[in-house]
Amino acid sequence: MVPSTERDPVLGVGPLEARVMRALWRRGDWSSVGDVQAALNAGPKAKQISYSAVKAVLLNLTKKQFTKKRSIGRANVFLPLKSQEDHQRQAVAEIVSPLLRNHRNPLFVQIVSEVVADQSALAEFERLLAERKANPRG
Repeated sequence: MVPSTERDPVLGVGPLEARVMRALWRRGDWSSVGDVQAALNAGPKAKQISYSAVKAVLLNLTKKQFTKKRSIGRANVFLPLKSQEDHQRQAVAEIVSPLLRNHRNPLFVQIVSEVVADQSALAEFERLLAERKANPRG
């Protein structure tokens, strides 16, 4: 189990915030606090999360500019500001870019070591390199 103080390395948020964001991305539309709570509490092994906890997380995510909020009557609804793919791409770039600038060789060595150990990862990496070489601006 992940300690509550640990951050999600890809999303850059805490574990409950990451769960809430994933629920919002799965829903793919404006979602009320109740919608998100129901999604998080679904399933027989789901740890039940209170309405007030979900509301607090959604408001925090809005302050952090991960979501936007709109009022409909007395209820608030929330929508992610970026797609999951765009968010993950930006979060990974924030991690990798400084490593590439300051530790290029060790970074490449580690990536090569990880990729060559997994044939499917190697095939994916080679495909991505070929695509980039064919379309350098893409």
